[in-house]
Amino acid sequence: MRKKKIFWQLFPSYLIIIFISLLLVTVYSSNLFNYFYHKQILNELKQRAYLIENQLFKDFFPLNTENISRACKKISKKVLTRITIILPSGKVIADTEEDPEAMDNHLNRPEIIQSLKGNIGSSIRYSSTLHKNMVYVTVPVIRNNQIAGIIRTAMPLTLIEKTLEKAYLEIIFGGLLVALIAGVINYNISKKISSPLEQLGDKARDFAAGNLKKRLPDFTLVEIDEVASSMNEMAEQLNERMNIITRQNREQEAILSSLKSGLIVIDTHKKIIKLNDFAATLLSIDPKEMQEKKIKDTVKNIDFYKFFSKALEEKKSIEKELTLTAKEEKCIIQMYSMPIYGDNNERSATLIVLNDITHIKKLENIRHDFVSNVSHELKTPITSIQGFVETLLDDNLDNPEEIKNFLMIIKKHTGRLKAIIEDLLSLSRIEQGANQSEISFETLNIKDILTTVVQTCEQNANLKYIKINLACPDYIKVNANPLLLEQSIINLVDNAIKYSEEGNSILVESFKNPEKTVIKVKDYGCGIPEENLSRIFERFYRVDKARSRKLGGTGLGLSIVKHIIQVHGGHIDVKSKQGEGSSFYINLPSVE
Repeated sequence: MRKKKIFWQLFPSYLIIIFISLLLVTVYSSNLFNYFYHKQILNELKQRAYLIENQLFKDFFPLNTENISRACKKISKKVLTRITIILPSGKVIADTEEDPEAMDNHLNRPEIIQSLKGNIGSSIRYSSTLHKNMVYVTVPVIRNNQIAGIIRTAMPLTLIEKTLEKAYLEIIFGGLLVALIAGVINYNISKKISSPLEQLGDKARDFAAGNLKKRLPDFTLVEIDEVASSMNEMAEQLNERMNIITRQNREQEAILSSLKSGLIVIDTHKKIIKLNDFAATLLSIDPKEMQEKKIKDTVKNIDFYKFFSKALEEKKSIEKELTLTAKEEKCIIQMYSMPIYGDNNERSATLIVLNDITHIKKLENIRHDFVSNVSHELKTPITSIQGFVETLLDDNLDNPEEIKNFLMIIKKHTGRLKAIIEDLLSLSRIEQGANQSEISFETLNIKDILTTVVQTCEQNANLKYIKINLACPDYIKVNANPLLLEQSIINLVDNAIKYSEEGNSILVESFKNPEKTVIKVKDYGCGIPEENLSRIFERFYRVDKARSRKLGGTGLGLSIVKHIIQVHGGHIDVKSKQGEGSSFYINLPSVE
């Protein structure tokens, strides 16, 4: 069904009703006016007939035709009325328009027949004498109950019709004027009704589109104003609820985005309803493009897909660990599923939680390696000490030189144990101080620190004829703990001395750029194999274990350096090539 605006239903309908009403009123008024006007004409003709009767009555007794004819013409000029005198026989004896002798007998005329009966006669008919429609009124002249003659007054119908036509035109013009005024009023009323309704419709569409801040104005129509007030109140309540929902959604999005766990919600049709950024990162997909897509079109990993399919089928929670590659790095993911049920206790969706446990696994491996390394590092000297102590306790040992040699070995291993314990305690103090913020910092001149380091390490360097070169501008400053920073650089320089051949040189320099301050320690020694570079900062990790122990290393020096630099908000990098030496870079935040 074709729909129309309320204006085009109200305005034309009311306009048609107005025109029909005015048409009926005009027709009725015209007919009524026609009736009263004809009645008025007949009354006037009758009154004129009576007046003529009074003036001519004496000429009927006896009958004086000449006087009657002369009086009729004289009266006719004054009243503009045709006057005809007819005898009871129907003979015309006087007429103001025609010669009575030439006129037919009027005995059969309707109005004459009525007056011959003693009544007032009237008729509207065509005059064969004047050849036009006429209105006739006849009055009998009676004396002694006898009709002596008939006086007939007449008027052309055209004159009446012209008068009526003029009156009709005035009625029609008045009706059109009234119709125009009524149409304008109808238009305004229709607009007054339809315009507020259109505003209500427009605002309802705005509200549906989410624009809930604008309000409807007050209307003069009580019913529409009540609807507008209700809509404004509804919009205000909806706006408040939408703001609450939007705020909750944003909070939810922020929480989901900040979670270090991946969340995926899948409906019963295997479509993704929701997933957070962490899950998208793990699956290497775009979260915006994956909404409402099926799992098989999203997840390319077959093990993932199998887990998701099983999770959707199971009525209980299931778990699984999976290794995958995300951003070119291997990740270990722990997956956990949980069914979600609706109000009707029917399953509506499934929640999948993805936890990246790669770091935990790495920590477990580091802990395992640390325990193994510590056990190994402590077991070796303790075993040696125990063996030599048992030998010394043997009563058969009498050689003082051999006893002294055994005691020197015991002393050496005891010193190694002491060094390991001191390094472990140093690491513990650094980590504990960083966690409790007990390490104090101050603005230092880098050159002063490096000068102290060079002076401290020169004695060991001179034993191998190694020269330490220092290159550092005077203006570079850094915010640091002087003892810890000095210890970290001494460890690097000491390692450079240990792993350099006699007669080589070591470069200690510092430079600055807008983002960071760099301290570089470079040697030209044996270098580090590329496959070992990523692990040299692990505790007890050694590239060449036999050589490291021979040189007196505990395996904790570079780990201590790394932790000291991290406490200072920086990081350490290394570049090395086997046989060409190594370069260590301490990167610290710049200080203006």
